[in-house]
Amino acid sequence: MLPLAVTAVFLVMNGKIVDANSSDMENIVFNIFYASLAAGFVEELIFRGVILNVLSIRWNYLVGVLIPSVIFGLLHIVSRNLSFMSIIQLIIAGTLVGVMFSLIEMSEHSIWNSAVVHAIWNLITSAIFAVAVSPQKDALYSYVISSKNALLTGGGFGMESSLIAIIGYLIVALIAYKIFAKNK
Repeated sequence: MLPLAVTAVFLVMNGKIVDANSSDMENIVFNIFYASLAAGFVEELIFRGVILNVLSIRWNYLVGVLIPSVIFGLLHIVSRNLSFMSIIQLIIAGTLVGVMFSLIEMSEHSIWNSAVVHAIWNLITSAIFAVAVSPQKDALYSYVISSKNALLTGGGFGMESSLIAIIGYLIVALIAYKIFAKNK
């Protein structure tokens, strides 16, 4: 529901839908299978399956959630040409989505829950329907929004670090935390 809700909010903004260029189909297929689906599962296995659990056992759940989430946010900066403001926004969004994925994993004690959510998030928001200020060559469709407000657009990283997505991460994280607290 999260990627659909976030995308729906963007669709009410001023913008236009752009179809993918058929010459970029190789990039799109790569993005669907590797950058979206595989990356979602691999990142969750590493960050939530290994790091979260090792740190939670060694110290506590707070350390187990926060440390891998901050590292997760920082790693998304690598090899990107971003402005200082986009970097700050990405660190905040990346950390919060990491916390959200961690709480999803912890709510049911299953890495597969967070892996599926992560893969679906990547698939919908970057491979099928990317929202950005310019057409995305590795998405089937792009919704090019007219706003230049980095808080709304997500800056150089895109919709995944927008204020809209951040609010979505917080809502899902709170729901997952309530489930975790109830099951604990």
